Amino acid sequence: GKKTSSYLWAIFEGRRVSSEYIDAVVQARDVANHGLYVLSIHPWHLYVDCQGNQFGKDQARKNLENLESIFSQLKQMQGIHILRQNEYLEAWLEKEDSN
Repeated sequence: GKKTSSYLWAIFEGRRVSSEYIDAVVQARDVANHGLYVLSIHPWHLYVDCQGNQFGKDQARKNLENLESIFSQLKQMQGIHILRQNEYLEAWLEKEDSN
C-alpha cells in the first residue's frame, strides 16, 4: 500500500479513508509497545482544503463525522489510549524522574 501519514488532512479532502488511519494506529500499537502515535489536525482542516477553499456545510459535517468515527473506533480498542501530547509527555517525564 501507499505510505500513510498521521496527518489527518488527507481524509477531509477525500484522498484517504478512516480505515487507513485505524490500520496505521493498530500496526503501530503492535510494533511499538507503549509508543506514541500522533494524529495531527488543525481545527480549520475540517472547514478548508489545502488550497484555502472553504468546504460546504455538508462536507464540513462529513469531515467532523469522519474525525469522530476515527476516535470512537480507537477508544474501543485494547491497548490504545487517546490523550493529548502534553499529557503523554508529562507522564513520560514523571516516569523518568522516578527512575
